[in-house]
Amino acid sequence: MTKRILIAAITVLILGYLVYLGTRPGKSKQIFYDKISYKTSTYRPYDIKYFYETLSKYSKEGFEINDIKPDYLNKKFEQKNKFLVIASPHFLPTQEEIGKLLAFVSNGNNLYISAFTIEPSFLDTLLNLEESAVFYNQWPPIIDEKDSISIGWKGGDSLNKTFSYPGHAVSFYNEGYISKADTLNILSYDKSGGMGLVDLPLGDGHFFIQMRPMTMTNYFLLHKNNFEYFNLILDYTGAKNKKIIWDNFYRNHPTQRPESDPSVPRESFFWDLIMRNPPLAWAVFTFILAIGLFILVNMRRVQKPIPVLPEIKNTSYEFTKALAGLYWLKKDHNKIAEKLVLQLHDFLHSKYRIFPKDFTEKNTEKIAQKTNKKPEDVLELVQQCNLINSEEIFSKKDLIKFYRDVYKFTK
Repeated sequence: MTKRILIAAITVLILGYLVYLGTRPGKSKQIFYDKISYKTSTYRPYDIKYFYETLSKYSKEGFEINDIKPDYLNKKFEQKNKFLVIASPHFLPTQEEIGKLLAFVSNGNNLYISAFTIEPSFLDTLLNLEESAVFYNQWPPIIDEKDSISIGWKGGDSLNKTFSYPGHAVSFYNEGYISKADTLNILSYDKSGGMGLVDLPLGDGHFFIQMRPMTMTNYFLLHKNNFEYFNLILDYTGAKNKKIIWDNFYRNHPTQRPESDPSVPRESFFWDLIMRNPPLAWAVFTFILAIGLFILVNMRRVQKPIPVLPEIKNTSYEFTKALAGLYWLKKDHNKIAEKLVLQLHDFLHSKYRIFPKDFTEKNTEKIAQKTNKKPEDVLELVQQCNLINSEEIFSKKDLIKFYRDVYKFTK
């Protein structure tokens, strides 16, 4: 009996050891997480937790989080000597919110913006542009071909400070608009001469716009001594002597647009009022639940016969004919030409970093040099695009010629 128990115990130990060997975690290979998410919750390379946590510990006057839009009900924007930080993939305020933020800064507060996509009406109002800014959705951001950022600081007394890292570099499409500002102080610049951090004074306060949002990521700030760049920004902006407000409102509203865009739903004031009053919110939710239960019960009691529809038949010929009928059979040559123009602009932007606003007759020689094409071919394409944009009737012959020219240019 004792011998059997001993054999059973040894067998159990051997099986247990084999199970342990089979389930023991191996030495996993570390993988660099290169996704740009710009979150405050992790230390992943392209998140901003270090930036967020440093600000929360830096100010002598305190730190608070704002989750409410800047309007007359939000008392956080009524006081002075505050430093508002908007670090978000999107900064898309409405016209009402833009007015409140401008008044907030003008009263002696500072606003720091580090965002990839900025609302064009905000730039129009702040910079007083002669022509309205164009909306560029830069999220998710397009990575530059050369992965690296090198920032030189020239604000204050530190004129020879340079900070760099071997990570992703991202272009900032609104740089051309901001360069037209009447009062502009460039505090830092990148190795190609582009703007880094800029200072736009307004009244008694300042707008600080970070043209290279990637410099606020964990990877950049924790690479070698790059945290000194962050310290220079905090010292210059006076954040240490102001109460810091970290904004979460625009991080949670990535689809908000100004009133000029009717295709995007607006934020509901009624819904905002409900959410600020818990008793009213519970009453509304109870009402909605009761209506849902009533509809569900009523549908089970009264049901119309469901007709059996014949099976839809589809053939390759009918499907192809339906697609062709969209524009070609309707002889809508202008629509087809507009699609070709978009493909041409996408090709120029992705391969040569030539933006649609730069594809003009004035820049024909530069575009020809950059694309290694003949100037006359480039000029011909520019003139054809201008003809299409002028909304003149485009003939079938002109469409075929434009298609051949685009195909020859992009192949």
